Amino acid sequence: MARTKQQILEDFEDLGPESLTYISDKDIAKLFLKSLSETAVGKEIVNAGLKTGENMELILEHAQTVEGHEDITFAEFQAAASRLYLIGDLAPKKPKPVAQAPEVDSLGRQITEAQRRYREYEEWSNSPDTSAAMIAQRRRTEPKYAEFYSEQSARERAGGVGDAVIAVGTQAVRQDKSIKRTEALRLFAKQYSVTPASEIKRLSSPAGNPHAYQNYLADIDACCAAGLL
Repeated sequence: MARTKQQILEDFEDLGPESLTYISDKDIAKLFLKSLSETAVGKEIVNAGLKTGENMELILEHAQTVEGHEDITFAEFQAAASRLYLIGDLAPKKPKPVAQAPEVDSLGRQITEAQRRYREYEEWSNSPDTSAAMIAQRRRTEPKYAEFYSEQSARERAGGVGDAVIAVGTQAVRQDKSIKRTEALRLFAKQYSVTPASEIKRLSSPAGNPHAYQNYLADIDACCAAGLL
């Protein structure tokens, strides 16, 4: 017959840790942990910073699994702790994440997510590594970027934005009047507008379109410069 909590507590007072039998009770659990901390292996666990709630639960579950019953003895609990410690299965307590100070602008005001996204769009658009084809594709696949692009293009046409705000590689995004809107470019732009992003990616890639990808990218650049994309 299983012992009651009161019987376990009384036996512990008289006989010490070796009399302990585990039952699901926080006071009994505390006795197991306290008694483990006083053993040689328990002191090593404490000194190694491994005395965590998660590790104690792991030791308990391991002991119950190995012994085949839930009401394990303290000796069985201690043996499980020793096994897990020696094989390195006990993990140190995870440090609390350090809260980062909010990003602020030159006036000390906290930068919003929309402002942060705007800045990323602006920097990416002006990067020398960003081509017209890349911008055209991002406009098709990211609605927020397409909105940003449209707003900036409208402001630039109105004369409210400097040359450096949106660039395609080293070329300004605004229309290059020296490039004629030929029928071929119009047809390409029309076809491009209904082409799935996955297909555009394939046609723009040396691997997917080895013999014509350069021409495809050149057509995209020309359409962008002509204001068709």
